[in-house]
Amino acid sequence: MPPIARKSPFEIAWEAFQAGFKRSAKGNLWRHYEGRTVCVFTRDDDYYGWSIAGNEGTRFSRGGYETEEDALASLGDALGVGY
Repeated sequence: MPPIARKSPFEIAWEAFQAGFKRSAKGNLWRHYEGRTVCVFTRDDDYYGWSIAGNEGTRFSRGGYETEEDALASLGDALGVGY
């Protein structure tokens, strides 16, 4: 019998982070995370970006991402998900 593959703490945190997203009426991914509202959206230039909104204001991604998945991964890095 092969050994059971165990997920790393990072993988567990990342999956939980991704699972919390909902799709807005405009088609954007959003969720509440640690007291902030985070969003992945399509920009006017057809690239994707992200935002983090909370008591300290709103922060936006600096660049555009070709895929929604890339923008989501960058958002996770900005939030320190799994670290």
